[in-house]
Amino acid sequence: MESSALFMMILSKGIIAGFTFYFFGKMLSMPIKKQTQEEEHNYPRGG
Repeated sequence: MESSALFMMILSKGIIAGFTFYFFGKMLSMPIKKQTQEEEHNYPRGG
């Protein structure tokens, strides 16, 4: 494998991993949405 191909492969995998970790961390730090009483009554239960 040529060095330029290896460099591009490492760079692209690094960018993809960076975006993945960024959005995963953003999702984990997001506050949990509290369910209101109105939403609870409008949600269909059962099959």
